[in-house]
Amino acid sequence: SYLMQIKWLAALTLVFFMYGTVSAADEVKIYFHPEKITLQPGDTGALTLFVENISPVYGVELGFGFDPDIVEVTADTDEKKNGVQLEDGEFFGHKKSMTLQNQADNITGTIDYVKTLLNPASPMQGSGQLVKVTLKAKQTGTASFRITKVKFGTQKGSVIVPTYQAELSILVSDRFIDTVDKKKLLIIAVIALLLIAGIILLLRRRKNRNKPL
Repeated sequence: SYLMQIKWLAALTLVFFMYGTVSAADEVKIYFHPEKITLQPGDTGALTLFVENISPVYGVELGFGFDPDIVEVTADTDEKKNGVQLEDGEFFGHKKSMTLQNQADNITGTIDYVKTLLNPASPMQGSGQLVKVTLKAKQTGTASFRITKVKFGTQKGSVIVPTYQAELSILVSDRFIDTVDKKKLLIIAVIALLLIAGIILLLRRRKNRNKPL
């Protein structure tokens, strides 16, 4: 039956990721956007994982780690499933596909995600969004959201493991001064002082013009 074919394909995909021929892909870039997030307790923020310059692939396996005492994953994209899931990116999401694993654990601070295309979909290549994560700040502190695993699978059973150093910094603070970049704050202060000085100079010139001769 069709359901049995889907289950067989899912199992085969997992076998590919576990035992397929592994090749490195130094030219592939894996990165987060934005590079850092600043929140106040109770606020939410979104981050997206991107891939660039990937050769034709048919699926992806991702693993993430985060500090569960500081932040938690809040996006729940499938009401039929227990727990919290990530939001699919457009790289695989717009074609016929299946999500084999999509689970965030806010106790251990781990996320597992596996997605594969389904026949007759053609492989994907190039660049695009892989997944989107929504985080909620629980308490003040500095945390990180990091990649622990990235594997791409091909239709022929090969596994592509790109090099990566993707780690996103998260600052949770209840003070406004900590939510503004210090360099930007300095620039704003300088501009404000220049504007005030200009207004004072303009007023003095007008006052001098209005004095009787």
